[in-house]
Amino acid sequence: AASDVYKRQLFGLVIMSFVPALFGFPYLALLPAWAREALNVEADGLGLLMVAMGLGSLVGTLILASVSHMKRRGLFLVINSFLWGVSLIFFARCLSFTTAFPSLFMVGLLGAVFMSLNMTLMQFYASPEMRGRVVSMGLMSFGIMPLSGVPFGAVAERIGTAASLQIAGLLLCLFTAVFFLTYPKFRNIA
Repeated sequence: AASDVYKRQLFGLVIMSFVPALFGFPYLALLPAWAREALNVEADGLGLLMVAMGLGSLVGTLILASVSHMKRRGLFLVINSFLWGVSLIFFARCLSFTTAFPSLFMVGLLGAVFMSLNMTLMQFYASPEMRGRVVSMGLMSFGIMPLSGVPFGAVAERIGTAASLQIAGLLLCLFTAVFFLTYPKFRNIA
């Protein structure tokens, strides 16, 4: 019975690893085009934007590593995913470095916290003999990330990069909310 609960939790974690991979990470592929369209920057400006994202990722993982005990990690993971989508929407609407830096910082922070916590929980809920397979499934979500750039790139070509990024953020929020409502036991992951 306990192993069945662990399997259901693990299944939810695997699903949640693919939702952000499909809708949370298209900004990586679209960032150069967005930077040129929204801020009219060259490679040096794009590098600075990437620094903001990298700093957010670093801070996010350090904060997560410093938390010794967190209750209701499933609920935290879902809320984090939803906020990640919201931060993508805000980022897509930025029209200056002043607003783009903090927005990209938050996108990086929330993305890193999500991916780190999700991978940690996947390993925790996997039986010892299955941990290698579970880690490979988690890493598969990293492999899917570039594929999400293709449809969102096509959308960006038609309606603009900012609009495509907003759609990605909205879809991340939507699929996270659907997951939250259809899988209520996930919220109670300890």
